[in-house]
Amino acid sequence: MLIAQQLYEGIDIGTQGTVGLITYMRTDSFHISEQALSSCRAHIADTYGKDYLPEKPNIHASNKQGTQGAHEAIRPTVVEYTPESIKDFLTKDQYKLYELIWKRFVASQMQPALYAVTDVEITSGLYTFKARGRVLLFDGHTLISGHEIDKDEQILPPLEKDQGLELITLSPTQHFTQPPPRFTEASLVKTLEKMGIGRPSTYATIISTIQDRGYVKQEKRAFYATELGMLVTEKLIEHFAKIMDVKFTSHMEGELDKIEDEKIDWLTVLKEFYDPFKMDLEKAMGEMKSVKGTPEESNQVCTLCGQPMVIRWGRHGKFLGCSAFPKCKSTLPLDEKGEPAQPEMTEQKCEKCGNAMVVKTGRHGKFLACSGYPECKNTKSLSGETTKVEPTDEKCEKCGSSMVIRFSKKGRFMGCSAYPKCRNIKPLPTGVKCPQEDCGGDLIQRRSKQGGIFFGCSKCPECDYITKELPIIPHVSEEK
Repeated sequence: MLIAQQLYEGIDIGTQGTVGLITYMRTDSFHISEQALSSCRAHIADTYGKDYLPEKPNIHASNKQGTQGAHEAIRPTVVEYTPESIKDFLTKDQYKLYELIWKRFVASQMQPALYAVTDVEITSGLYTFKARGRVLLFDGHTLISGHEIDKDEQILPPLEKDQGLELITLSPTQHFTQPPPRFTEASLVKTLEKMGIGRPSTYATIISTIQDRGYVKQEKRAFYATELGMLVTEKLIEHFAKIMDVKFTSHMEGELDKIEDEKIDWLTVLKEFYDPFKMDLEKAMGEMKSVKGTPEESNQVCTLCGQPMVIRWGRHGKFLGCSAFPKCKSTLPLDEKGEPAQPEMTEQKCEKCGNAMVVKTGRHGKFLACSGYPECKNTKSLSGETTKVEPTDEKCEKCGSSMVIRFSKKGRFMGCSAYPKCRNIKPLPTGVKCPQEDCGGDLIQRRSKQGGIFFGCSKCPECDYITKELPIIPHVSEEK
């Protein structure tokens, strides 16, 4: 369905049907109509010969053990419309897409390729050498789908038993045991499929979640576990060994499939999971030690107050923080070796005190800050623009200072001008009154957990009015 949408952009299609050259069907098995099969088999026999046509149609099911279905089956609407015959009517991208769909469909109904595999053992004194070669005897479906030769494949000459061979060259090599390669996005998805974990629609969410939460980082397309990820994994394995077992997830998904097919009762499955989980959870709440609550000591001294620094845990991993917190909020980042990371100096100068600006990392990412902190608290964005605020006439209900409009990655918001002494913030008002009768509240912009923007009443939870778009207030003119 997605491919059909990409080929015919702007056409509204449902879960199954025909769009121009493409017929698609949302299905759990690759089901093809009798008419489509007959047309495809006739085209194979007429174009490529009867040697390429199997006696019976090939059926490709997707209900094997450990696999997840619910894919879209896509095929050409009319097999006689070969890619070459309609090439002049398609764009370059449309032609490549249709050629891929057409070739895969026709190849799926052709005879398999036949190979002659030869294993040879060559004896020389105390040593035995082995060689393997593969020769293509009948190309079959590879006539259309293509034949890719592996780098380890080779063609051996005709050989006979006890035949004498002449040594031309000998290249001795030594191989050491290598650790398994690190996961990439592709290999991780392949492993999840093999273990029966997740579904195609959840793979992207799994990959984004482990990165967004800082459990792994990606370098050169490979995943590397972070300290936070290893710590969380160790804690969970220690207290929730059953749930952390990969077989549990596969088993649970199998149980959910049985519930969907009405083969088992959902309440039975829920009790089977929840009763032991509740016991493990209660035990973990009493025995699991908080890493944040027990900071590690270090040999560093705070440059602001002279108190010893301790190693704490944050969202981005370990960092050094003053032991006098919250009186002193001095922090220092740690490098990969656990040593205090030196600030990244820049050529830019602070326009307030003349000191050099350094690159720091905050909750919203990297920014420029004056190296004279805390005497000078000037900050800038990485582009060099000073952080701007817009004054308002509203007063802070906590300290009485003026409220200002600030900017963040999530948009504009109102914050107290006395920050950081006062950290009061509130959503930015829209100037539109809540349409609910006898409410009197204002609509304010909010952001959902998924990142979407909506508008809700300022008197929430007393008033639960929400909307995705601001209501249009009609203009009323005064007649004299």
